[in-house]
Amino acid sequence: MLERCNGPVLDVGCGPGRMCRALLSRGVFALGVDITPRAVALSCALGGLALRRSVFDQLPAERGWKTVLLIDGNIGIGGDPHDLLRRCGELVAPTGCLVVEVDSHDVEEGWRP
Repeated sequence: MLERCNGPVLDVGCGPGRMCRALLSRGVFALGVDITPRAVALSCALGGLALRRSVFDQLPAERGWKTVLLIDGNIGIGGDPHDLLRRCGELVAPTGCLVVEVDSHDVEEGWRP
């Protein structure tokens, strides 16, 4: 999945920043966003970059993210996947990509270079 991530990457619901750190170690700029103070503090303490903010709040570089990640069950953020996907569509660049992890029985893959 990380191979599909072109920077800059926004990791929505980043938790402790596992994806952000992995991308940063590959030389790909990644920023996490999470509402949990402990998760953001842990992400930053471990070398990631993260903001304590809701994805539904104003975020840096809206419409400028080449990749927006929704993984580790984060499709449930806010309780309405349609609203969350709409919001992520407002964050991703016109030529960007939204990477969403879903249940393996419900997968439809679409890839646009």
